[in-house]
Amino acid sequence: MSGPPLRVCDRVDPTGAAVYLYISAEGRPLVCRADRPCLVGHSNRAYPMVRAVRRISRMEGMRVASRVEISWTLPEGEFTYYHSEATVIEKLD
Repeated sequence: MSGPPLRVCDRVDPTGAAVYLYISAEGRPLVCRADRPCLVGHSNRAYPMVRAVRRISRMEGMRVASRVEISWTLPEGEFTYYHSEATVIEKLD
């Protein structure tokens, strides 16, 4: 990652919630971090959530985040709850 993250927040939101975006030196998004609610057992608490771009591919003339993973950092360790991999994209008319 290159340099400090970009902090994105809603100025009207009274909670002060923010998303931190980490960008490569080439301007590619790498990681997005935020505290998000997570249901663990019977409690809903905010834990650090990470959306990571694992691979960027060129498809149909565009750079596409072709492998993405989303995880929560829980007290007992990282829990990956979503991952995706795009192998083809289709241009719609």
